[in-house]
Amino acid sequence: MNFSKAVFENLISLFKKEQTFNFLFQADVKKSIDIGAKYSEVLNNSYKTVSAEQMAQILSEMPSVIPEGYMKEYKDCDHVSRRFWGLIDMCYPGLAVGWCTVTRTTDRHSLNVFIDNKGELYFIEPQNLNTTKKILIPYKEYRKYYKLRWVDVLVI
Repeated sequence: MNFSKAVFENLISLFKKEQTFNFLFQADVKKSIDIGAKYSEVLNNSYKTVSAEQMAQILSEMPSVIPEGYMKEYKDCDHVSRRFWGLIDMCYPGLAVGWCTVTRTTDRHSLNVFIDNKGELYFIEPQNLNTTKKILIPYKEYRKYYKLRWVDVLVI
């Protein structure tokens, strides 16, 4: 086994726990993400999903996706959200997690989305992993608190 494969497998084993999954089909996912995004796409025919509580537990055990720290333009929100999407897919293939960009009243931002086993949409702030800040935020709460104007792109 080469060194990078060993490191990767060790990283995954640190936080991957057995989960009981429910399933959502493409039509259900489309309903859950029907929030008026300028562009949205559902890539698969079905997805695994868990409760919001189970997802919060998964997130609490995940390592930071930017252990080397924030760097404007190179390790900022769009890079972190894409790294997170890839990492969660490697550890929990098929989980109903995606990526999006949003326009808020003060800026544009990239983050992740999650659909729970009830079909509710949440935003995930992967930059907040391993901090005391909120990571998993219901869509309606995010919309109000962060003054969300619209969702530009949403892919799951």
